[in-house]
Amino acid sequence: MAELPRVYLDSNCYIAILREERAFLDDLRRIIQEAEEGRLQIVASTLCISEVVRPKSDPVIPRAESEEKIRRFFRPPHFLIRTHDRFIAEQGRDLCWDYKLHPRDAIHVASAVDTGCRVLMTADEKVVKRCRRMKTPLPIEVKLPKWTGQLTIEDFGG
Repeated sequence: MAELPRVYLDSNCYIAILREERAFLDDLRRIIQEAEEGRLQIVASTLCISEVVRPKSDPVIPRAESEEKIRRFFRPPHFLIRTHDRFIAEQGRDLCWDYKLHPRDAIHVASAVDTGCRVLMTADEKVVKRCRRMKTPLPIEVKLPKWTGQLTIEDFGG
């Protein structure tokens, strides 16, 4: 059986869903639907599990409003959770030095690369712009969440 294409969604994607941010909500829901239907696998770092409750400098998202939804995000079999271990931490550190990424963003990139993703989707336009301006390209495409129809292996660089 062929391995499913993998897409990494960073914490901002889950936050966009929790906040029902119109800019990405429909695309993210369709991407998750593709995973639920067995056409791709979504990858997330263990960092996402805790990071989604407090977006950057915002207040903590109230537990009563988000607890069950957050638990559901990361449980289904179509999610692969990559543990933030020493290897990922060191890869992230190197990405900080080499690409001037913020440490959290670097952990997401390192986790995506390590799990064989070719695409990392983020709702943070600043991260996308920073990654596109780099002199040495990252080993992964970083882009805004966009579902353009039924996803195929070509959507993931295959």
